[in-house]
Amino acid sequence: DGVSVRTLSAAGDTLDEGWGASAAVVAGLLADVQANASSNVAGALATYTFTFTTANEVRDFGMVRIQVPPGSLLYGAGVACETSVDSGNVTITGNRTLTVVLSENGVSAGAAVWVMCTGLATQPWSGTATYVVSTLSNAGAVIDSGYAVMAVE
Repeated sequence: DGVSVRTLSAAGDTLDEGWGASAAVVAGLLADVQANASSNVAGALATYTFTFTTANEVRDFGMVRIQVPPGSLLYGAGVACETSVDSGNVTITGNRTLTVVLSENGVSAGAAVWVMCTGLATQPWSGTATYVVSTLSNAGAVIDSGYAVMAVE
């Protein structure tokens, strides 16, 4: 892996270019990962708050990805999220993965972060629900990851 840099003129001509090794990030474990819902009744539509502490820095325009248990649903346009850090777009993939893009400010290592989302449905059966929370680079590589477990009635 490496980084390539190219300087262009206003006309698009290459002025100079170079290549260098990229800084390696060793994936870490998020600390204190928790999932709390306004209702833990099976199948209930709820507001969820996910909290965690980063192990590594999440640079500009990195992301937080939350994967909900099978059977839980994210209701597309009905999902709204806010975070303790500056954030932008929220995307949903396959009704089970929620991704929040962070701002150009990123998040420092050791930072406590929360993500609160409305429009999430609790899994439709009682038991244990496991949520996987990860921080990602702006290219989608996992930086840190952890999981939270919540009882569903």
